Amino acid sequence: WALAFSLILRGRYFYLPRLNLVTRLIAWGSRCSYGLFLIHFSVILIGNTIFEAYGFVSPYTALIMGMMVWGVSLILAGFLFTQVESKIGLQTFKKYLVTR
Repeated sequence: WALAFSLILRGRYFYLPRLNLVTRLIAWGSRCSYGLFLIHFSVILIGNTIFEAYGFVSPYTALIMGMMVWGVSLILAGFLFTQVESKIGLQTFKKYLVTR
């Protein structure tokens, strides 16, 4: 929803390369979205297991744990993009250029 809302506000030229922090964050998020899709559920399950194993009951602890899970998911998604997806995509692109 945030992306759709920002595109409505900014128009079709939203993704032009600028030194705008919001634009760079949205571009980074769009590149890492597949890695986030792949990893987020596992990280949520691990966070839930830790939360239950230690018997946390406070809503503040749940909020902190949720933010930590979200942060770890974003870090792992960035790692998946930089270390796996971009390298595999570059190798595939190079093979395509050599064979054509």
